[in-house]
Amino acid sequence: MSRNTNSNIFLGLVTGAALGTIAALLYAPQKGSDTRRKIIDTAQTALDAVADAAGELKGRAKQAYVDGAATVEERMTALIDNAHTKAEDLVPMLEAKLAELKNKTKQKVSNIQSKVS
Repeated sequence: MSRNTNSNIFLGLVTGAALGTIAALLYAPQKGSDTRRKIIDTAQTALDAVADAAGELKGRAKQAYVDGAATVEERMTALIDNAHTKAEDLVPMLEAKLAELKNKTKQKVSNIQSKVS
């Protein structure tokens, strides 16, 4: 199971246990002050569990953000390196093409000059 599903199950169990305890206390034959104290203790326990789950979720979200940022940075670095490599490969090819065009142009100029002369 995923962590998110586990957190949801845990939260559901804690909430169910808290509600069940409160219901049991309300129907138990005790003094009102004892019942209220138990309800407060149970509610505090449930709040603590929710706070712990929220803290865990916050920690996971923060870690996911940090991991995501690192992944983006790694990908950008790889992309820049790849572009740099391709540019280095492209420059000699363009220089060769330029030299070829210069030669063709010189030949055409020579042909034109020979026809004009």
